[in-house]
Amino acid sequence: GQSQFWVMMKNGLDYIMDPDQVIFTNNQEDVVLGVLDGSWDVGFVRTGVVEHTHLEKGEHNDDTAELVDPELFKVIDPHIYIMDDGDLFPYLHSTPAVPE
Repeated sequence: GQSQFWVMMKNGLDYIMDPDQVIFTNNQEDVVLGVLDGSWDVGFVRTGVVEHTHLEKGEHNDDTAELVDPELFKVIDPHIYIMDDGDLFPYLHSTPAVPE
């Protein structure tokens, strides 16, 4: 979460004062599904979580489960990252790319 807060501050937003409410979850897939169903207006997740979230909770090991369509989401200030081998990083992201 700290990288997202840094990007917000860099763009003139305050994560404490600007939103009416901030909710922290223990599950980033819940954030994706909550934005998708309208429970939340905005969500912060790690790069790649949207692309790997299943539409139905609990279907994580089922290869036939339908994945969320990443095109339904907007990445704020998206960056393209070129990896050391010259390939493009496969996901859009708004925070600096750092190794895990």
